[in-house]
Amino acid sequence: MSEYRYWRRRLVDRVIDQLRRGDSPPRIDSELRGVRGLSADEPAAPWPLARGEQQRGMPRAEASGRKPQARSTGTPTRRRSSGEDPITGMLKLAHTKTQMDVAVLGEVCDAREVVRYLAGDGGSFGLRPGASMPIEDTYCHRLLTGRVSNVVPDAQANEQVRDLEITRAARIRAYIGVPLTGLDARLYVLCCLAHEQRPRLGERDVLFLRDLGNAVLANLE
Repeated sequence: MSEYRYWRRRLVDRVIDQLRRGDSPPRIDSELRGVRGLSADEPAAPWPLARGEQQRGMPRAEASGRKPQARSTGTPTRRRSSGEDPITGMLKLAHTKTQMDVAVLGEVCDAREVVRYLAGDGGSFGLRPGASMPIEDTYCHRLLTGRVSNVVPDAQANEQVRDLEITRAARIRAYIGVPLTGLDARLYVLCCLAHEQRPRLGERDVLFLRDLGNAVLANLE
């Protein structure tokens, strides 16, 4: 582990502890800049293309132009309480740090992506906890099969996602996501979405989400 990754992990752990106590977390960027001689120039690990994968189009949206409504699932969201739980706090940190509009923790199960937790303006994307969509219709599926990288700064310029129905209907312009696998072999994706392009999204944001994702998994298990 590089020195930069070591200090970033230390800071993320401290932020999580403060979220649990209800304290105001520090700005991670500011604190990392105070550590002399550190660099975030580390490449993101590529995801292999799954054999036999074929792209399928999404069902057409209604003529009224409404966002496609995700289907609710009967699978319960774990660790949900009336107050803010640590995972929701971490997702707030995720979309704030990456300057995106919403952060989502989705679980892949039964060929669908199910929204387990979210923070931010999920309603403007047609998202809510417990909703689901066919996995093949999502950005996360293209991430998992290697057709897009972890960062899509401008969806209109990316041929793999610009023609997706969800791109148009939910007005998605930027995406960043990382896959997570729990000890129980459940597959999750932690992602953030924005309605405007985000040309400054990069590897530092991917590394941050990966570290935050490890803390999310620890709270799920």
